[in-house]
Amino acid sequence: MSKQHSDSSMNIFPARTHQSTPIEKITNLLSKYRTSVPSHIQRCVLLSTGSYNPCHRMHIETFHIIKKALESSHNMLVVGAFISPSHGQYVSSKLGEDYIETEARLEICKLSIEAETRKLKEIHGEDSVDDFLCVDRWESAVCREFIDFPDITYTLREYLEQQFPNENIQVIYICGSDHLEKCPYVLSFPTLLKCGAAILNRPSHSKSAASKQSSYKKTEHIYWIDTTMEDECSSTLVRKKAKAGETISQWVYPEVESYMRTHHIYFP
Repeated sequence: MSKQHSDSSMNIFPARTHQSTPIEKITNLLSKYRTSVPSHIQRCVLLSTGSYNPCHRMHIETFHIIKKALESSHNMLVVGAFISPSHGQYVSSKLGEDYIETEARLEICKLSIEAETRKLKEIHGEDSVDDFLCVDRWESAVCREFIDFPDITYTLREYLEQQFPNENIQVIYICGSDHLEKCPYVLSFPTLLKCGAAILNRPSHSKSAASKQSSYKKTEHIYWIDTTMEDECSSTLVRKKAKAGETISQWVYPEVESYMRTHHIYFP
């Protein structure tokens, strides 16, 4: 974890811009709820990082689960969220020949977000669904090398403070409780980064994660969110099925499967 989290950290990394880290959806939702949601309700923006090689349904559904939980149980209003695919340097070294090029991973994330939003609006109505999730290109397409997720979280917080100086927006890093096995310092984000963390508990996650939850249950700006959603999908499974030429529609959106077939990503 980087130790360099001073006020000058924005000078260490390439600048974020509206092209790399779009804020239009945040602006729209802040405006939409300006008068209807009291100002004491904490506005927040979610962030998740990872390979997304490729992005699948569960990745996107997780954002919606956490949004619903924060708004219903933690007195918060989610005004935006970013899915930030990892730098190609890291993903290619990790996956080798299974690596999907950066622009393709970004496009698959975009298609997935659009498909889920469209589906929810068809079910619940146009005005009942917030269009809050975006792809953040900064980490994978702007930075010249791999950057660890604490720095991505911190620079996003600084960027949003610059873009919305009159708003009190909390950045919340989201991950599964299994992630704490490798990166327990996520639980220190409120102190080290002045950011929150939302931890998604699934039934399959370990007793060690449950122990951490017990120890940190009342820590301010750490949000534990239980779900019955099992680990029924993984990028590894999607890759395996696609390589075998099988349909992957159970795990990815139709637009994603079509894109992967058209561009011969794993499919013969």
